[in-house]
Amino acid sequence: MNIPATALEKGDIIIMHDKDSSADTQLVSHVSVVAQQREGLKPFIFDLSEFYGFARIVLPTGNPWSVYRVDKIGLGAEAALIGSCWLVNSSMLNIDTMRDIINSPNIYSNASIITSYLGSSVYGSKTAEYASYLGTQCMIYPPHELRQTASAFSGVICSYLPIALYQAALGMANSANYMAIDPRKSIPRDLAKYLNNNSHWKLVGTIDHDS
Repeated sequence: MNIPATALEKGDIIIMHDKDSSADTQLVSHVSVVAQQREGLKPFIFDLSEFYGFARIVLPTGNPWSVYRVDKIGLGAEAALIGSCWLVNSSMLNIDTMRDIINSPNIYSNASIITSYLGSSVYGSKTAEYASYLGTQCMIYPPHELRQTASAFSGVICSYLPIALYQAALGMANSANYMAIDPRKSIPRDLAKYLNNNSHWKLVGTIDHDS
């Protein structure tokens, strides 16, 4: 089912995939989180990429994005608020009003693709401890992995952001129900598979960029 970009809600997780596939297949390439709605316009999203680093940008057009929404009222908005706090409290911040871009560059780590691809996304004891760290120490300031001092193999690729934002909003106990996946060792395919198999998340549809 197609949905207009203007119908997206704060905290929606959006997953880019090939035009001939869907987010429940293995052909997924990028994930982001809806940051802010704009009446009658495409929303802002939080994104992690090699080009911008950690950024708030306007939803780009191009390949389709499948939209996932959590069933816990207010949780998506809380995750989006935490994302705003992380961005404005980043150590290096660029604001480009002409292009509606706010970003903290040099955060994305290409080397972390290796960490995420070879690692296990299972929500084990270390992941639970990390979710506790996010939920207790990262409500306002970004985690170590989103700072300029983060290591090259920190696990920070695009799929890190939605997982970490929700775990910060949920804390350790609730993450076990709503986001039980390792943010530092997951690739977009892992997150898509997790959301498709978690009853608390619903596939709302695919974004129609023409409406």
